[in-house]
Amino acid sequence: MRAYDLEVTGSLITTGSLKVVGDITAEQYQIRTTITQVTMSAVSGSSRFGDSVDDTHMFTGSLSNSGSISSNGNVTPTSDNSHNLGSASLRWANVYTADLHLNNEGNPNIVDGTTGNWTVQEGEEYIYLVNNKSNEKFKLVLEKIE
Repeated sequence: MRAYDLEVTGSLITTGSLKVVGDITAEQYQIRTTITQVTMSAVSGSSRFGDSVDDTHMFTGSLSNSGSISSNGNVTPTSDNSHNLGSASLRWANVYTADLHLNNEGNPNIVDGTTGNWTVQEGEEYIYLVNNKSNEKFKLVLEKIE
């Protein structure tokens, strides 16, 4: 049986599979279970994924954004020392950060094969380096360029 131009006022409840060939247009929709695969999803306006800070959403492949991304939490890679922020040909213009933490423990440098754990901090007159392994503190002596 085939239904053409089916209009439902109220709820449409189906048991089993629902196959749609074409587009689904909805003013608002909610999915209250697991989605195993979405090939492409185009959304305009605001979107909210999940209803709890405990929710996890995994995107495989590429995620493209043409606006701003804001976060109320941390952005972390899925495994240690395995992903880059930018690339050799697609670099970030500027990085705005408070302190800069540098730690290559578990991945020795190519100069002398050692590892370090440093924090770069800025003061009013100097740039400071803190060796987090030894707790020694250093300041960079800067020469003003006229």
